[in-house]
Amino acid sequence: MKKKRCIICNRPYNHHYDLFGRSCLANLYTQLNISNSRLISNKEKHLCNVIARRHLKFFLGKEKKYALAENYIALDYLKRIDLKFTEDIKNLLKENITRISVFNKYLKSMLPIYSLNDFYKIYNDYMEFKKLLNENIINNNDFCLLYDKSNNNNNIEYKKFEYFTIHFYDTNNHILYYIHANI
Repeated sequence: MKKKRCIICNRPYNHHYDLFGRSCLANLYTQLNISNSRLISNKEKHLCNVIARRHLKFFLGKEKKYALAENYIALDYLKRIDLKFTEDIKNLLKENITRISVFNKYLKSMLPIYSLNDFYKIYNDYMEFKKLLNENIINNNDFCLLYDKSNNNNNIEYKKFEYFTIHFYDTNNHILYYIHANI
């Protein structure tokens, strides 16, 4: 039997949920401001139901609720990134959310090529990069890369900063450029 993998972090898990692992599910409850109770037997189903109620979508099937949840979580990650070049992707995800209904057979859960894991990786890299910018940068508006020259004599810190900058731009710009090319 093939092990199930979490669609956010891509780690294997072996309990009865279909989409998320336990730690990712707990993080989603706090991230989306949903109250978490021990009395809920299927927390994944409850999360999908709350997301459907937030968008006033009732009587959806299981697949449509999962597609709605995936779009909503990806949109939440992109809203937290808050960069100008992600507006097209946000609009596409909003359109996917509005098109999912009981009477429509539309089930497009995400962009055709990317998964929720890709949005999660971009979000985590952006948060790490923003943290690094706050430590080493005077002005961090629009990724202004002004390295603090007073710390220039520490060659190890400069190399870490340079490596992280190259790694961030290589991974995320390639992914986001490819997303824009396929819209």
